[in-house]
Amino acid sequence: MSYGRGAVNAMKWSPSGTQILVGKDDFTVCKWMDRGGSMAMKMCYDAHTKEVNDVDWLDDEVFASAGNDHTIHVHHGDDKRPRFTFRGHTDDVTRIKWSPLGAAERLLASVSDDGNCMIWKLPFYPSARGKSASVGLGGTRSLSPMKKMEPPSDEDDYFHQQPQPQSHPNPNPNSADSGPNARSNSTSAISIENCLHRLNVVSGSENKRMSMLEWMPVDDGARARMILAAGGQDSTIKLFDALSGETLHVLPGLESGTGSLAFSPFSLNSLVGSLFPTTTTTTTAAENGTAAATAERLGVGKYGLLAGGGWDGVLRIWDVETGRVLWGTEVEEEEGKRMVRERPMMLSMAWREDGKHLACGLFNKTLMVVNVIKALEAGKEKN
Repeated sequence: MSYGRGAVNAMKWSPSGTQILVGKDDFTVCKWMDRGGSMAMKMCYDAHTKEVNDVDWLDDEVFASAGNDHTIHVHHGDDKRPRFTFRGHTDDVTRIKWSPLGAAERLLASVSDDGNCMIWKLPFYPSARGKSASVGLGGTRSLSPMKKMEPPSDEDDYFHQQPQPQSHPNPNPNSADSGPNARSNSTSAISIENCLHRLNVVSGSENKRMSMLEWMPVDDGARARMILAAGGQDSTIKLFDALSGETLHVLPGLESGTGSLAFSPFSLNSLVGSLFPTTTTTTTAAENGTAAATAERLGVGKYGLLAGGGWDGVLRIWDVETGRVLWGTEVEEEEGKRMVRERPMMLSMAWREDGKHLACGLFNKTLMVVNVIKALEAGKEKN
């Protein structure tokens, strides 16, 4: 798979696993599709004027891209011209992420080297070219809303600013509360009004570079909350409520800067299930009470955990609900490399699906795996 001359900065599989988006430093985004066992280049998007840093899919049809031109473009996959262009950052946009499927709303979060995290909402769902708006029976919008007209031929309208309505239908096409008044137009809408919140993460620091951005996973226990974590190279990590814009916690512990962040894949109920995997329908109320008490004793709240790795080999695990540090450790650098740095940078991490283990990738080419349950037990004993 090769197209153009740019280096690859970001790649994302589509939710169905049939397409790959590639963001490159030659200012382009390329889409590759599975053609019976081989990948074929389907389309190249060239709306950015500088290096593309990140890409992310909303669903199998709609995606967003972000770059050093301080902009975010939202495309329908069959159209080289962006349906929306979000402007508001004043420096390179380094990371973007759509909120998880099943969340209260499908929002787009972005972080930038200007020290801010921004939350964006589509004014309407961008549908395929050449289709008209479709309204389902009973006055509700169909699951696949269509736009009303073809794009105008005048290229000057490419950056036409669209007036924004006071209330917007939910951009999630599968949402039950999508209304019948979906607006539709194919010209690119550029407006800060599409931004729900501008959230300051790094302030009072010369180093405002940011590249860490994670959404809390959605489950039955936490569906009502949309919590977002963002971190910068000045050691600041903040937890936000994406809907209200409220800063929930400023997390301590990574003094040299944030190299990686990862939410646990479970909330309180599934954590209890991992602690007691043999629970059956015959489990007594007393046993259930013991399970809940065990989770409470470990300090884990109903929103689960957040792990963070620092540029100085420091690992911290926080409780999302309270913001408290539950456990931490420091990894020493190999003896032969200590003249360069005392501790290795922790640049990646991933939770096991059941939440029992956390894997951390280090700059010194080593991998560390943490038994989370034992770590929480040890952290509780120290406290």
